[in-house]
Amino acid sequence: MNRRTVLASTIGIMGGIAGCLTSPENNQDGQGGSQNSVTDESHDCPEIAYFQAYLHPEHPHEREVYDAEDDDFMSYDNISELLSKAGEEYSEEPQDEIDENSPTLLAQVSDNSISRGDELNEELNQKIGDGVYVEHEDVVYFIEYRLEVC
Repeated sequence: MNRRTVLASTIGIMGGIAGCLTSPENNQDGQGGSQNSVTDESHDCPEIAYFQAYLHPEHPHEREVYDAEDDDFMSYDNISELLSKAGEEYSEEPQDEIDENSPTLLAQVSDNSISRGDELNEELNQKIGDGVYVEHEDVVYFIEYRLEVC
């Protein structure tokens, strides 16, 4: 093989690999910035939403603490289930086993019915953002939400 053939093969292989690593939302089809016609059915694995509740030793005073009932967190089935599980775990967890210096994960709930373009995903991102402090049954939890896409 000559040098040009090897170089062309290498560039072709690297371009193919780079195309596989690019996420569908970053691909453009050249028509005004709309997304490629890649559908979620072409993925081998589903999108999974994760909700996690942590017990923090102390919440930062500059962060607001929301009330689970008054601020409508309990209207979301996943968050209601999460806080229920966290409450059970908190009441069963011996207080001397909770690390006072770092957050303790008390509960996690997953849901594969939420997807990127879903209105519920957008609502949850707006409501929870990078995580929120929520008080439920006199305990303050730090709640996180993330949607994982493979």
